[in-house]
Parts: sequence; C-alpha cells; structure tokens
Amino acid sequence: MLNPYEMSRSRGKHLGYRYSKRLRNERMMRTYWKREHGAELRRLGREYDAELVWATYWGALANQYACDELGLPVLPVVELDHATLTTERKYPTILSSTLGS
Repeated sequence: MLNPYEMSRSRGKHLGYRYSKRLRNERMMRTYWKREHGAELRRLGREYDAELVWATYWGALANQYACDELGLPVLPVVELDHATLTTERKYPTILSSTLGS
C-alpha cells in the first residue's frame, strides 16, 4: 500500500515509511511514504509495458503530494469520489477508464 490509512507514526517508522502532513480541503492529512514504492511501480510499468496512473479520490493532488514523495513523474489521474472508497467500488471506475469509456 502506498499510503497506509490510520497507521501510527511509530508503526510507520518501524516499517520504513516516511511521515508527512499535508493540508487537503482545509483538513490536515497524515501520510506515509516509502520511496522504494516509486521505483517498484516504475519497474512494474516497464516490465508489463503499462502506463502508470493514479486511481484515487485525491484527484490531481496525488501528483502534487505523492509524485515528489515517491520519485515519480506526473501521472494521469482516474478520478474517484468518496463513494468508491472500498476496493470493490473502485474497480468499475478504474476498468471503464482503461477501456476508454
């Protein structure tokens, strides 16, 4: 997971994540990142000849927040809303974006 939800700072540090705070919609968000994840995503993209995209309710903020933390270039974004927070609800939106719908 790129940014584990509700992980304690001590647990994050133990697992090798770097902690940061970000302001989003006037609300402070705690985020945790491992730079190695960016390298792994780039490797997977090359290995499978796949385009990397963000599929997140963060929208374009994913590029602002995560790209620097992970060492990734600006990526296309599949916009999700809060109703799609569960993995099962994300799949149809992500799938339709890959099919060009």
